[in-house]
Amino acid sequence: MSATNSISVTLGCDPQTIVTISETDTGTLFIIVASADPTMPVDLDGVFFNLSDDSTLDSLNFFPDANTGSIYSPVTSVQAAVNGVNTLANGAQVADSYDVGIQFGTVASSTGGVVNQANFTLFSDNGPMSLSDLDINSFATVVDSDGGNGQVLTSGDAVGADPVLVSKEVLFDNFNDIHTADQSSVVEGQTNWVAAWDKLVTNSDYEGVLALKTVSTDGPATLSFDANVHNTMLFENSGAMADSLRVEVSIDGGDWVLLDEFRVNDHGTAIVGSETGQTFGNSASNIMYEGGVLDTAEDTVQFRFVSDLTAADEFIKLDNVSVSVSEEVDGNVTTTLVENQISDDFNDIAYAEQSNVVDGHTNWVAAWDKLVTNSNYEGEMRFTEVATDGPVSLTMDLMTHNTAVFENSGTAADSFRVEVSIDGGDWVLLDNYQVNDYGTAIVGSETGQSFGNSLSTVNYSGGILDTAEESAQFRVVSDLTAPDEYIKIDNVNITSSEEVVSDAAGEEKVLLSENFDGVYDPAHSAAIESDAGWDVQHGALRTDGCNDGILKTATVQAEGDTSFSFDASTDCAAVFEATGYYADSMTLQVRTEDNTWQTLDNFVVNDQGTALVGSETGNEIGKDASTLTYSGGALDDVQGDLQFRFVSDISASDEVVRLDNFEITQKAASEVAPDDGKAGQYDVEYIAGIPVLQPVPEDQLKAEINVLDEAAEEDDLVI
Repeated sequence: MSATNSISVTLGCDPQTIVTISETDTGTLFIIVASADPTMPVDLDGVFFNLSDDSTLDSLNFFPDANTGSIYSPVTSVQAAVNGVNTLANGAQVADSYDVGIQFGTVASSTGGVVNQANFTLFSDNGPMSLSDLDINSFATVVDSDGGNGQVLTSGDAVGADPVLVSKEVLFDNFNDIHTADQSSVVEGQTNWVAAWDKLVTNSDYEGVLALKTVSTDGPATLSFDANVHNTMLFENSGAMADSLRVEVSIDGGDWVLLDEFRVNDHGTAIVGSETGQTFGNSASNIMYEGGVLDTAEDTVQFRFVSDLTAADEFIKLDNVSVSVSEEVDGNVTTTLVENQISDDFNDIAYAEQSNVVDGHTNWVAAWDKLVTNSNYEGEMRFTEVATDGPVSLTMDLMTHNTAVFENSGTAADSFRVEVSIDGGDWVLLDNYQVNDYGTAIVGSETGQSFGNSLSTVNYSGGILDTAEESAQFRVVSDLTAPDEYIKIDNVNITSSEEVVSDAAGEEKVLLSENFDGVYDPAHSAAIESDAGWDVQHGALRTDGCNDGILKTATVQAEGDTSFSFDASTDCAAVFEATGYYADSMTLQVRTEDNTWQTLDNFVVNDQGTALVGSETGNEIGKDASTLTYSGGALDDVQGDLQFRFVSDISASDEVVRLDNFEITQKAASEVAPDDGKAGQYDVEYIAGIPVLQPVPEDQLKAEINVLDEAAEEDDLVI
């Protein structure tokens, strides 16, 4: 199973359960019901919910069937009737009637036994299912009902639910294509730093204070950045020529507090932080600050760097500066998994370490615009570790020069292993590729995927890759015995999952996000469906007179009010023409479920030659990047397909437009408390011990009640 979209619904106040519904790549819905607090679990007896369209109930199927599941799917009853299900086998009854009821237990056909977590799958005869097929706000779980004191936990306004803090990145810059430090969106001010090599730079000629912008926060904050120098041996750590870089923070407007003072070590091999021991050197290393004094923030935080360097060749460079803060949201939160990706086609790199997807290797090389291994350049190649909140996947293209030269046995046997480490654990084999007995293909031991003398795509998803919760790292390990046994890797793409939080007031859900970092061709980004010659330079899309035409985003599925934002800039607006044979323009259009393209803006240079101006909104594209956002009108209440495209018609190669940081979002619907006022949780009501496992005729129900009453009277007579 590879979840392409997922949502988690928190039910109840105290206790709470979490229902997680995930779309799978096979068109089913995989549902997990679990105790919210594993240290104080509840006994799950059943879950009830409604479909968005009652008419689809007849086509709905369930897996597993009652009493046929495992310890992971302890389903003991399945009830389905439009607005007709409200009772479990132990007589526990919920206040409302639902379309579906799933009962859990470890004893057949009952709620008996303790169940802390359970899962089941829904599929339909009508085709693939999506989250929209279920009424997400209708879910209710029955817990601890076997002892006669059960509770019903529901969605909606769970009164008394404590607010929660979620992390949110508020400052980020990679400093590409800026000429002064002040041009950065994250810099508030500096004394003498400069921008060079697409980084912020300091040395003895350009030193002092570089302050980041002050940001608001409701709780803990974090800072991360990449740092490196040209040559650690040039720095001094003592005496009149001592060099240092201080990292400091001001919490809630208070005094500056030292987080680290970086100085060269005694061996001259690394620049080391005084408080954390973090280091950087001649190649970039990521530096991170979290916890401690940063957890005490309640109002604002501001970070700054203070450099004190004594020589012009002592350069310190900062890149990819990121500040995240805490935002307080309602305690009833839902989360959606969206995909992030890193990728590389290895074009125009001279050695493997230049790739953003390569973390390290023993002896591989870069050649033919690919990563290459043979008997002279073999061993481990680690890809960049990715942080993740859920499933991960890997795709890559593989080929050899000649499959016939490989061996699969004996002392000269050749192998090529693909492995993964999940959440920092041991390496797990995904495939061991060896040549087949016919010498015609290199075949994976676990999946049967193969490659040969031309590029073939292999992909890994599902299984252990769906269990990731914190991080994942892939690696390949080659063991080859001859120099003419080449294996080449191209177009590596690693996806990870990011949990996007939406609260009950209607936070935004991210449907598509792409910053084009590490992307060297628009076609290699999952956010782009097609382009007509556009290219990517310095981490941004680029179009000009030689690379113009139609560029389409990927199609996303929307259910509500949507918006599209992106950063745009031009090298020089004055070179564009507005009229005549050489007139230039760039049009932004949208396509929704009616499948027609509608124009949102047509950008043409203004009379002053200072900016490209949108015909519909007046949005401007100038030399400095600005963020343009589109919402309302055709973007409201979108149901189904949503796609954007840019149509550039440019006449000269020096007329350049750059686009970056695409984001398509959808406003999450606000949750409304049910009219009965029982949102959150309430006590279970019971039907005199009658096990109602399927809807039964009223006469039969009355007859069973009479039998129970007669039995009770006989017991009284015996007493």
